[in-house]
Amino acid sequence: MKLQRVIIMCKCSRLEFREVAFKMLGERTIPYHKNCGEFLSDSQVKLVRDNEGKIWTALAERREKPASGSQGRMKALRCRTCHQIVPSVAAYCPNCGSTDLGPELIRI
Repeated sequence: MKLQRVIIMCKCSRLEFREVAFKMLGERTIPYHKNCGEFLSDSQVKLVRDNEGKIWTALAERREKPASGSQGRMKALRCRTCHQIVPSVAAYCPNCGSTDLGPELIRI
């Protein structure tokens, strides 16, 4: 007797892109719903693929556009003690250790 693998499909009515993860089944990657743990049906997979394309397109467009009002400038911080330019994510100046940082616009 030949055994067949039974795959139970997700029956959730609402599915969001961030609730989808992927599992390996043999050599294939199959999406599943994180909340219920079931594999997605064909219609749900099509919906996820469409949304994935829209999300990547929106991210690409967002990345290409400069921030409004920046006009080719990048925000950074300048140390008010030693006047060194510091990345905007830094909490202190790596040069002198000062936490007295002020905003700075840099031309790119």
